[in-house]
Amino acid sequence: MLLVTLATALAGWPEDLTLSGLTEHDGVRVVDNELLQSTWRELVMELGTAIAPRPMPSATTGIYGFELALSSSFVLVDAKTRPSRVTPWDRAVADENHEPYLAIPTFSVRKGLPGSFELGGRLGWLAGTRTGLGSVYGRLAVLENYKPIPDVTLQLGYTGYTGNDEFDLSVFDMGVTVGSRFGIGRNGENNGRFEPFAKVDLLRISATPTAPLELVQQVGAVTYERNQLNAELPLAVPRIGAGFQVTSGVAHFRLSGSWSWLTIPSIDVGMGFTF
Repeated sequence: MLLVTLATALAGWPEDLTLSGLTEHDGVRVVDNELLQSTWRELVMELGTAIAPRPMPSATTGIYGFELALSSSFVLVDAKTRPSRVTPWDRAVADENHEPYLAIPTFSVRKGLPGSFELGGRLGWLAGTRTGLGSVYGRLAVLENYKPIPDVTLQLGYTGYTGNDEFDLSVFDMGVTVGSRFGIGRNGENNGRFEPFAKVDLLRISATPTAPLELVQQVGAVTYERNQLNAELPLAVPRIGAGFQVTSGVAHFRLSGSWSWLTIPSIDVGMGFTF
């Protein structure tokens, strides 16, 4: 009995999201196919938005620049008007009561390249779960250092969700960031910068159930994937975001927020170093 209890305890973390969790609520089996399918769709859309990249300053690090940063995103799971007080996140976790927010601590790095290009990546953990994320992106500054014209940067990226045994999920993002930089300090002695920025992007969220076929059919969990037989197209989510960065010497502090009227908002706070 002790071994069975221990195995059950180790089987999952409190905030693990599962397809099997959608099939029962308050001890009652869910048989409403429309509810199951809409819950799966909402979960895919909101989880994809949660792991997608956050806004960052429009200026690149420059050909010799290199940045290391630690940050944490707070995804506001309950900050959306719904027909029911029960969220897809509540239905997908074991205790049927997800926290009102999801914390995602991340480590990121970016490196400037010739021609106003920049490459970057990040690794993150979805707190309270066994799952994480990995992300890579490329950026191109089409306007940079042409004062007083704002800096304009284009970005393409990919984020993968890892560690879930019942479904795979990924996000392709493309967007544009506009921002500027202002010196902080006395005239002629500026050793700091204030950088406001705003971003508009489009997320393409793909998901594939990997649970046993019987469970997938019970939930009605369709596959959202391009060029796959019997699958629907990836979910498209337009999103806006804004924030600012304050830099002193090589250290910086960054605060930003992202929002889409289709899903849920998030707040991101972090600090790092640019060399």
